[in-house]
Amino acid sequence: ASTVTRLTTDRPFMSRISRVRRATEADSDSAVRMLQSATRLATAAGINASVPDRDDIAALLSATTLASPSLALARDGAVQVGDRWELLVTATQLPPLTHHGAVVDALLRSRVQGVASLHILPVDAAVARRVLGRRAAMQQYAAREGNNGVDNQVALAGTNAMLAALAQRDVRACRVALNVAVSHSEREGVFESAERLCGALRGQGFGVTVASSPGLLPTLAAAPGGAPLGRSLQLTSDDVAECLLPALGTPYSDIAQPLVGVSEVTGAPVYLSMWTRPNHNAVIVGSSGSGKSVAAKTMLVRHLMDGGCCTVIDPDSEYRRLMNAVGGAHIELGDDALNPLSVGAGVAPDLAAGLVLPVLSVMAGDEKGVRDGRPIRRLPDEDQGWLYTEIAAFFRRWQATRQREPILSDLVGYIHTRSAARVLTPHELERCRVITARLQRFTLGDRANVFDRPSTFQLGHRPVAIGLRTIAMAYAADLTPALAVVLTAVLGALARGGLRMLVVVDEAHRVTSDPDAGAVLGQLVRQARKYGAGVWMCSQQVNDFVGTDLGRTLVATAATKLILGTEEAAIAASSEAFGLSAEEIAATSPPVVGRGVLISAGERTVVHVIPGPAIMAVAATVPVWAEPRPTPAQSAA
Repeated sequence: ASTVTRLTTDRPFMSRISRVRRATEADSDSAVRMLQSATRLATAAGINASVPDRDDIAALLSATTLASPSLALARDGAVQVGDRWELLVTATQLPPLTHHGAVVDALLRSRVQGVASLHILPVDAAVARRVLGRRAAMQQYAAREGNNGVDNQVALAGTNAMLAALAQRDVRACRVALNVAVSHSEREGVFESAERLCGALRGQGFGVTVASSPGLLPTLAAAPGGAPLGRSLQLTSDDVAECLLPALGTPYSDIAQPLVGVSEVTGAPVYLSMWTRPNHNAVIVGSSGSGKSVAAKTMLVRHLMDGGCCTVIDPDSEYRRLMNAVGGAHIELGDDALNPLSVGAGVAPDLAAGLVLPVLSVMAGDEKGVRDGRPIRRLPDEDQGWLYTEIAAFFRRWQATRQREPILSDLVGYIHTRSAARVLTPHELERCRVITARLQRFTLGDRANVFDRPSTFQLGHRPVAIGLRTIAMAYAADLTPALAVVLTAVLGALARGGLRMLVVVDEAHRVTSDPDAGAVLGQLVRQARKYGAGVWMCSQQVNDFVGTDLGRTLVATAATKLILGTEEAAIAASSEAFGLSAEEIAATSPPVVGRGVLISAGERTVVHVIPGPAIMAVAATVPVWAEPRPTPAQSAA
């Protein structure tokens, strides 16, 4: 669909603002005020509206009946302009009730090409009251003569309501004219397009007609109120004109970007590419059952199809089908290994120590408390300084030999050998023993399958999801070290560069509420922009996510936010964190699956995310036991 639209407030030749004896002419000041009001309303509704200059208008009209140097007029109303045919469709009646996006919805549904123009002409309040007074008298006369059906009663009530609003100065009267010059390369095609458009507009409640007078003058036909289309001027109010303004343009309208869904404000498709935003980070929140997971997967798949790579941190191990569908891999920690030291293998020793230290301080730290059933561990600053020195020395020695990828047991053995060769105070000796013993715990038994062998996969070469469900069920207390290892490995993959990378952190509240894993996530987000990557944080625990300092910081710094259905208990926190208006709060509570508020780089709308059947087949959340498990041959591949 291709529609070009413009707003004008010019009063064209031979048009009349009303049919009373004393017509009120619109002066230039009134036109300017109306135009300013229209553009303010458009901006408030999230609509991109601008006032065209003479060159813009000339370019727009060069291929229309208004400014074409040559054209041919047929008896049936079709006009040939160059190598294209045009028909003029004009609205002769406005619907009893209209809403934002009615015109855009009709244009998109009919799949037409052409130029849509909305003309707004101010009307003096006294003139409007006289016109409406006569209309009310006619409707009352019809009622007395027996024509008192429902339609007449509704029309009379609407006329009286408009008169009361004018008297109280709650609305401003204006006349509007909506015309669409439908264009097609073939004569039969232009009539078919006009028929589709008329049907779509009638479905919205508009009265429409196609100009077909044999004596039609093309210039006057395209002008509101010009003969023979004087009936196209409709007396209405400024709030109705505001509802028609989305014909000028809609947020997220760049069709070259990935599709998200349909705007419930304008009825237009919503397109969004994270790569066009000031930063590529996003926050996607929504209560359980709101469609948060499907929305995140839908946006991820369409960004992957647009070019790029991804790494998904998948606490519930629910991305397996999606990864298989896009040619990626799903790695389950517990079955696969992610070496904590691999991130430092390709960088300078001091940098390697800085990358590895946060993970090891979680593994070897003193227990400071328990949160969500997981201990919070932290090494004192003096111990971190000592461990940093040991790690840097270990990597210097390893880089001199480079026999194989270093693993955790190598580091523990090196620290034991190094400490035995030095003279330590009793306190230093005790701290060295405690820290190495804690690290050694991850080199024994089943934990060694995860933390003490070379990584069985690499990040950054193709889409990868890292499942944590197995290790969480077997070693709940070790989920924090696992999260820290995964986040650090992702940070290392970003540092290698070369790819447009999206990092999706599902159930992000589990990370932000954990001080240790959260510290690594904060570092990852800070580094992502440097490496041209994006971090998407998804959470169904809205209160837990925005209730932490890290969560609020991530919300404030992410260029894109998608707020889906929110439970009543989380409305206040969600509204404050995301700055939602009353209308946006109403759109998210009570939750409707797939509906949410999309905010990105100054654009915002209420969107209904549409995955389509192909994506839905792999994005719908299913129980883990129902997930197809790969065969040994597939795993080897």
